[in-house]
Amino acid sequence: ILKERLKYGFLSYFIVGVAVVIPFVMQDHLSGCIIAMMLVFCMMFLGGSDFKVIVGLVIMCGVSLFAAVMFFLHHSRSRFDVWSNPFNPEYINDGGWQPAQSLLAISSGGFWGVGFGASKQKQLYLPEPQNDYIFSILCEELGFIGAIALFILFLFLAYRVIAVGKRSKNLAAALMCYGVA
Repeated sequence: ILKERLKYGFLSYFIVGVAVVIPFVMQDHLSGCIIAMMLVFCMMFLGGSDFKVIVGLVIMCGVSLFAAVMFFLHHSRSRFDVWSNPFNPEYINDGGWQPAQSLLAISSGGFWGVGFGASKQKQLYLPEPQNDYIFSILCEELGFIGAIALFILFLFLAYRVIAVGKRSKNLAAALMCYGVA
């Protein structure tokens, strides 16, 4: 029984997880690596893996990630420092410009927003507003109400995809739906 649980409850997910994470590690894309591992842990949980194994892996990966960021991945550590305080004069002209402008865009939107298409931050202040910081622009233009509406739409989409997964008779198809959701 232990051999079966190891083979289907851990090993298959581990192989998929390593295959997914290696390209992210090779590209120094730490956030993509973290998201991919969270997805693998969710799939392990939904697929019926032993909860103790999942918790152990999450702790092991968390400690390894923390150690890697603190001692080896200096680029990622500096990005974390900038993220934690983008308005610091030490960071504002270098890595803190985009996060600071993003926060300014969100705060200037207020409750109702400045109006669709009337964002000031996307005009030369926030580089690449159409991809990296589209949510900030949405918050500025549509305000808090628009941001909440977007969250509700995403929750509804996830609910519908999970409902399709629940109706599936195939575990692999159901896990695919849960992963997409």
